[in-house]
Amino acid sequence: MYRALRGVRPGVNRGRVDRGLLKAVPLDGGEFGLARALRAIADVRAEPGWLIFYGHDVRNSPSEWGCSPRFLETICQACEGLDVRPVARALDHVEARA
Repeated sequence: MYRALRGVRPGVNRGRVDRGLLKAVPLDGGEFGLARALRAIADVRAEPGWLIFYGHDVRNSPSEWGCSPRFLETICQACEGLDVRPVARALDHVEARA
């Protein structure tokens, strides 16, 4: 049995969520994808929620579904000051508050 499953619908998880289809933001898509991910971070800073990122590879010449090291570094820097946890630890936190 799984505690939660993530989907591929982008967005921030807030309030009551379907744990069988959690929203998640891909780390892909070049500059467009970077802007999308940075908007999601700004969104979660403005109104708290649970943001999940996913990606397939990090390399200088990423696949269609991957990102560059610079892209990932930009995302990590943008997340400074946020409570960053692996999904399992985020679930522990959510379940403890319920």
